Formats: sequence, C-alpha cells, structure tokens
Amino acid sequence: MQLFRLQALIAMRMRAMLLILMLTLNGCTTWQQRSSQNTPPPTRPDTGINHPLFDHSWILEGKLSIKHNGKRETAFIRWHQKKQQLKISLSGAMGQGLTQVLYQPNVGATLISKHEKQIYPDLDSLFYEHMGWLFPVERVIFWVTGRPDPNDAFNSKDNSGKLNQFEQANWSINIKTWQTLENTSFEAPRKLTLSYPASSIAPELNLILVIKKWQSNPKQTLL
Repeated sequence: MQLFRLQALIAMRMRAMLLILMLTLNGCTTWQQRSSQNTPPPTRPDTGINHPLFDHSWILEGKLSIKHNGKRETAFIRWHQKKQQLKISLSGAMGQGLTQVLYQPNVGATLISKHEKQIYPDLDSLFYEHMGWLFPVERVIFWVTGRPDPNDAFNSKDNSGKLNQFEQANWSINIKTWQTLENTSFEAPRKLTLSYPASSIAPELNLILVIKKWQSNPKQTLL
C-alpha cells in the first residue's frame, strides 16, 4: 500500500515538472515570436528606378587616377551633372591648377584653364585633342552611378545579382565598393575602375575613380 502511494506521488511530481517545462518552453517561444515581430527586418539599399541619381542631376567629388601609355596622373575631380549639361573641374597634378570642362547641347564643349579657353563641337573632340584618347562621357554619366548605358547592349560579368562588373562598348567597368547616399537607402559607387584594352593604335587605358561625396538634385547652378 505504501509502495503504491509512493509511486503515485512520484508520478504526480513528474507530471507537474513536465507541465512546468512545457509552459516554460511555450513562454520562450512566444517571447521569441513577439521579439521578432517587434524587430523590423533589415533594409537593403535600393537601386531601383526611383534612384535619385538616375535623373542625371547630381554632383560627385573625389579623386581620379589615369594610367595611360606608361604614365600615371592623378587629380581631384568635381563633376556637376544637370540633365544634358555638365561641368567637370579638375585640380592637382593632372589639372595643373584648375581645369574645367563645360558642355551644353547646341553650344558645344568648352575647355577653360589658366592659360586658355577653347570651344569644341563636342566632348569627344575636346578629350581626344587634349588627352589623346576618346572618353565616352555620354556613357560614363551612367557608369559612375552604377549602371550600364540603357541605350546600348552590355555584358554582365557578375553572378551576384548586382552589377559590380560589366562590359559595354569595349570598356570594362568594375565597381569595387559601394556607399549609401546620405538620408536615403539608395546605393552609389564609392570606388570604380574603367578599363579599355590595348589595340594596334593605342595602349591600354585605366581610370580609377574614388568618390568621396555624392549629392543628388543639387540646388547649385551649373554655370
């Protein structure tokens, strides 16, 4: 009889312990669920069609390095893009003080330096005469914002889902690092390289652009 009572008491205690354990586990699960509900999911930078840089109204500031024909030159760069107009300011060794390139449709391209002011029919003529190579500014306007020129075919070299590497018009674009634009969730390149292969008439050309600051939709006037 006493043995029976002892077994019944042990069974009751086991059931009580099991019930406490189940309640404890259920409470932990509920707390975890509530915690996950109260914690917002991490946001990923947006590079969609609403990107503030994609309307071609921005300013970038940084450092440009060019390696061409066995020489390397660097300069500080400030590029102000306003729709189809642009103003590129170069200062430092390559800029030899301050050099500015201005472009307006139906007006042409203007080179302004300490010693001269010259007007050209287009940007290609200006860059080729002063640098000895063609600089596809119309495409670079897109490349510096992290996307190919939508008006021409391109070949992606990246399988990550983001266009870190792509080729267009025989140029190779490699976006090394990205940065988030101030007060937004949108991304823009921080460091990128532009490379053009060597040919029978010209050596390889490499440009490295490190962008320290982006400004979208600036209020400053271009000219």
